[in-house]
Amino acid sequence: MTILGVLGRFALIYIVLIIIAGIIFNYFGVSSSGGVNIGILIGTLCWVCTAFAKKNGRFFDKSEKTKVIAGFIIINILIQGVFSTAALVGSKQEVSVLMMLFVLGFVGLLHAAAIYFFIGVVQKSLIKQGVIDS
Repeated sequence: MTILGVLGRFALIYIVLIIIAGIIFNYFGVSSSGGVNIGILIGTLCWVCTAFAKKNGRFFDKSEKTKVIAGFIIINILIQGVFSTAALVGSKQEVSVLMMLFVLGFVGLLHAAAIYFFIGVVQKSLIKQGVIDS
């Protein structure tokens, strides 16, 4: 599996899971699902990174890890921006663009920290399980 494959798989799975979660929450009338979003992010990240390691028999090298982390962060922020904009337009509430960018930036920073941290957790877990060598 290539790095581009990892990023593509991450984007596809993340989008599909967010849409499914949104449909489920909408069906049950749940208005807030912020905690679920980070769970989907971490679950998708773990799934894709594990698949890369199992398919390639190794984890990302230093330059690959940098590309993957940057790619996950960029994909995450783009997806958050699209879904946030769609939700605001659908709600017909007035929200300043500056406020939306601030919230998106804040959430982006939190998600970036989670992405960085959990890629390390996945690597340590795979080493402990004997899937990859250190």
